[in-house]
Amino acid sequence: MARRKDHTREELEKLILSAAGKIVAKDGATALTARKLATAIGYVPGTIYNVFGSMDGVILRLNAHTLDQLLAVLQHPDLAAPARPLDANLLAMADAYHSFIRKQRPFWLMLFTTKLPSERKNLDWYRSKIEELFIPLEVLLQNSDLNIKPVTARLAARTLWASVHGIYMLEETGRIPVVAGQSPVKDMIKLLIEGTIAGLATTK
Repeated sequence: MARRKDHTREELEKLILSAAGKIVAKDGATALTARKLATAIGYVPGTIYNVFGSMDGVILRLNAHTLDQLLAVLQHPDLAAPARPLDANLLAMADAYHSFIRKQRPFWLMLFTTKLPSERKNLDWYRSKIEELFIPLEVLLQNSDLNIKPVTARLAARTLWASVHGIYMLEETGRIPVVAGQSPVKDMIKLLIEGTIAGLATTK
């Protein structure tokens, strides 16, 4: 079994996170335990606690990486084409999010089933990453022809994001029934976006 001196702290962090990511990708977040992770890296569980403080620390770092990946997807310039109508851009952003979910499903599920540990301090960096997810959508709304106030765009971005996410979560967990072999999700997202735009158009 490897000893702590065999790796620097930075090397241990990378080793632990790499092994943790492989476990989640293969078996899901519920399979990620200190014992299984320690076995994978050839160290004792105490090493993980020494480096990350707890398994929550490992999960937070994995989640942070997932948030960074998702933000990169949502910031893609193709999702905010100036010549394209707002509803089309919003649908494109929703589709991009859906594609991300399908590609990163185990990590996406872990991201939204993990509670921030209340006893941990200095989590502003993590909360900032969550806030950043709303910015591409907020900018899209502010730059539209809706002429809405920044505070309204901020609230609308979070409301729409939460609604789209909720629909996809219901689909991914099998709580939206398939009718005649087809899922109604695309139609639901389209109706949601059209209704949001119509509502914002009347907002002063």
